[in-house]
Amino acid sequence: FLIAHLAFVQPQFCTTDLQSCSLPPIMSVSPSRLPVAFVSHGGGPSFFLEPHEMPGMEQIAKGSPAMKSLQDLPKQMHAERPDAIVIVSAHYEGDKVLIGAKDSYSKLLFDYGGFPRHTYEIQYQAPAAPALARKIDTMLQEKGIACPLDTQRDWDHGVFVPLSA
Repeated sequence: FLIAHLAFVQPQFCTTDLQSCSLPPIMSVSPSRLPVAFVSHGGGPSFFLEPHEMPGMEQIAKGSPAMKSLQDLPKQMHAERPDAIVIVSAHYEGDKVLIGAKDSYSKLLFDYGGFPRHTYEIQYQAPAAPALARKIDTMLQEKGIACPLDTQRDWDHGVFVPLSA
């Protein structure tokens, strides 16, 4: 499974020690950093499939402990609702690293195959943050890292599956 990094960007930062939470110790916070979590998106549209639709993969199906843990992530992180979520994903392979900068993400890219019809009718609406994308681009350019803005690509299942859990 591939990993998506979800960085919660929020106006106030909670410095509560997360050592006692139920998340694995791959997540950390400090007074100078915002909460960051490493999240697997499962397999295909996993969180939209009933356990009987995913034989052998019931642990990542709809209503599974994995889905419930992801739904509980903000509480486990002691985080307020973020203003934006920055996603760094290795899910899309291309010639260069791109920064998603669409004005809206009203369509989804169903980049999987062989699943029930209802998994190709999923809708997920979330606000885009093109100004934040431009700010990230500027910060990376200042460090000599070229990452062109991508205003074409829709969200694939590496993004919409974990975010809609």
